[in-house]
Amino acid sequence: MWLHASSNYIEVHLQDRIVLHREYLSKLEDILPENQFLRVHRSSIVNICVIKNIHSDLGRYNLISLANGDEVKLSQAYRQPLFQQLGIDD
Repeated sequence: MWLHASSNYIEVHLQDRIVLHREYLSKLEDILPENQFLRVHRSSIVNICVIKNIHSDLGRYNLISLANGDEVKLSQAYRQPLFQQLGIDD
């Protein structure tokens, strides 16, 4: 569902569990299908197929809710590419 860099590991968040994998996030970003997985924060990559909602705080989009209930931070630097991929006007 999504990936999160945590020290020397990556937390691979699956539907019902978290698996640790020793790899750089940028390496996985290079091999994951770019039409399905997108970086949304310097430490997170999300499967865009499981995005349920994008929450804003005072006009700034900052949280992505996923189908399993997880919430992932969305940084300003990655907002525009995400919106383009989802076909959302900013």
